[in-house]
Amino acid sequence: VRKVRDYLHAHAHEPIELDQLCAVGQVPLRTLHHQFRRHFGMSPLQMLRDIRLDRARADLLRCAPGASVTGIALNWGFDHFGRFAAHYRQRFGETPRETLRRARP
Repeated sequence: VRKVRDYLHAHAHEPIELDQLCAVGQVPLRTLHHQFRRHFGMSPLQMLRDIRLDRARADLLRCAPGASVTGIALNWGFDHFGRFAAHYRQRFGETPRETLRRARP
């Protein structure tokens, strides 16, 4: 599971499929899910979503000139903006727009 976790962190900006993760971990899908739940309490794709949410938040807080919630969400692989905002709010207790607004000088 360490190999897969490290792969998720290193490739979070890329599209990732479960079969890739199974190849990285050299295990079948059921084993991968079972081991992730046992070690991390979540599935590999949940971990990937959390990694991406953390990185999107870091980008929002950096507040680069011209940064937008939509652009940052797309950069991190979120193409359903309502779902992105809901997951973001659940994880951080505020909307992505509120984070960006707070980070702006």
